Amino acid sequence: MNIELSRKPVDLSSAIAEGDIRVLLMVLVHMTGDEKWLEPPYKPKRDVRLIPDPDAGVPKQIQDEIRAAVLNLFANGTPKPVITDPGDELMLRMMRATLGENVAPEYAPLMREEMGFIPRDARWRKRPADAVLAQQHVLIVGAGVCAIALGVALGRLGIPYTIVEMNDEIGGTWYTCVSTPSSSHRAGMRPGGAGSRRSGPPMARRPSNRPLWSARSASSTTPRRRASRVTRISKA
Repeated sequence: MNIELSRKPVDLSSAIAEGDIRVLLMVLVHMTGDEKWLEPPYKPKRDVRLIPDPDAGVPKQIQDEIRAAVLNLFANGTPKPVITDPGDELMLRMMRATLGENVAPEYAPLMREEMGFIPRDARWRKRPADAVLAQQHVLIVGAGVCAIALGVALGRLGIPYTIVEMNDEIGGTWYTCVSTPSSSHRAGMRPGGAGSRRSGPPMARRPSNRPLWSARSASSTTPRRRASRVTRISKA
């Protein structure tokens, strides 16, 4: 059976016509620096559904005005953003306007980092001599995503490292999930954010006396089989 697929050419205007109003509004703030787009009548309505309405509860006439403003940004070629970094205060206002919720202030620096507005990787204040760095060899056990990212960060800092992995392939927990269904079940029970990794300075967190892991939960999420061999994956 022969199947012919027809592809409809997509220009900028038609792409913007299908864009989510919330995203387009934040684009306008970022590119123009005009904060009027965060206020009524442009402000989106709160929508708690998993997949919110892309029209954001904004009247059709206002939607047309928003889309036309975004299209006009490209009237003279590719535009450059007026705001290179919104800072915590404006980022928080943008997040609250987008969601229609009172987003907690501590999310602002996190989102600035996630979106690349501020550097994420650790950097030397004063780089040690190469001879000193050569003596600080780091052993990374397990070639999962975070381990590989850590190796990249260490390499940028000039710190030598070796990654070792007991499995036949790299991938860490996710490779184990594919290989052994029981491990997949255990990995799926990890709390959200437990597998995330930051390479910058620690961010302020709300104090808590509750430990993230108990001895029992840690052992239950660790593969029970012992490594019969260890393979060196990478060395800086």
